[in-house]
Amino acid sequence: MRWPRLATAGLGLVAVLAPRRSMPSGSDSSAPGLVEGLFYQLPPDGSWVRFHVEYTYRAGPAAETGTQTLTMASVGEVVEAGERCRWIEFKIEANEHGTDRFWIRKLLIPVRYLRRGENPTAHVIRGWTEQEGTAVEPAVAVHGRWPAFLAGPLRDEKELPQTTVTTSLGPLVARGATGWIEFTEGKQRSKVTVETYTHRKAPFGVLTSRMVFEVTSEGSAYVIDSKASLVDSGVGATTALPDHR
Repeated sequence: MRWPRLATAGLGLVAVLAPRRSMPSGSDSSAPGLVEGLFYQLPPDGSWVRFHVEYTYRAGPAAETGTQTLTMASVGEVVEAGERCRWIEFKIEANEHGTDRFWIRKLLIPVRYLRRGENPTAHVIRGWTEQEGTAVEPAVAVHGRWPAFLAGPLRDEKELPQTTVTTSLGPLVARGATGWIEFTEGKQRSKVTVETYTHRKAPFGVLTSRMVFEVTSEGSAYVIDSKASLVDSGVGATTALPDHR
């Protein structure tokens, strides 16, 4: 399946940094505190979130910028081999040089791995992927920037100052942390540095985050600095790939 270089930029979210301050009344002292991917808590099935993404792609002195929309949803719960599982679906939408584009990825993962402290990517039972103009294909667990979405605990975790983050849920005092992860796909190696702010009122826990991808492969290299924030959320999500289970 085609994987245009700018499409990979949809895999990161923005962190909002601010000086440390006292936690006001109504703040979320129980918010998730580990740096991981986009899963800090598992909401009821049918929950969905949408992020606005801004990114910069750099390869040598050249740089390109753009925006994308990333939607993440729980689109079905099933029992597989006696184990409770969820279908988790991602959709990236963008307009590249006047052309509307989309990428969909739907993965079946045991519920016990859909929480902080676990690595959902390592426990995908099966999945499907599609982009405009192509047929639906089986998904590969590690491909492109997708592993960053469902990363396990990152290395060298450090706490960031608490800050008030304003999203579609209103202003919330969020906990922040930073860390990094590496993964390989063939001869390509990706190091991802992450800064994430979380709050339990966000359906999957993430309010804002930033992911910086440093990608190398046989002498070539590029960097994607991807920034976004939660702009909408709700319930009643349904899959875009109903015939693929």
